[in-house]
Amino acid sequence: MLSDNKTFCITAAKQNGCSLQYMSNNMRDDQDVVHTAVKQNSNAFQYASENLRGDRQFMLSILPKYSRIIAWALPELQDDREIILKILGGGMGIPNAIKKFVYSSPEYIWVAIGNHNILDAKICKCREISKYVYIQHSTLNILFMLVCIIFFWRV
Repeated sequence: MLSDNKTFCITAAKQNGCSLQYMSNNMRDDQDVVHTAVKQNSNAFQYASENLRGDRQFMLSILPKYSRIIAWALPELQDDREIILKILGGGMGIPNAIKKFVYSSPEYIWVAIGNHNILDAKICKCREISKYVYIQHSTLNILFMLVCIIFFWRV
């Protein structure tokens, strides 16, 4: 069966990453095959096995270059601190799947600002950010708003 032949599947994945959906469960659970598919089309990760979509080490090895794959990761990985920081550290923008976690954490927002992800993700409007952020200390809140204003006016 061709859908279970690793060499064939890697060749197919190089041509069309989404061909992963037609491969056997063994191939959809193979890190080399899935990585090849994701390199061709990050949307292919949705067809990876549940085992790989929940494999923290695999996710860390493939991020941040393919940060969009977080949308198909298991929920417990979508709010994993180390994974979020790795995505934000890559400067590739903030995938929609993790925005709610990023916006609710001052730590993540500072990392995003430092790596210009906020500009890339087009969320640098002070009103939009402030509705997600709650910083109790008024000095930090003022400083945060000043940083947002500076970035907003630079765009």
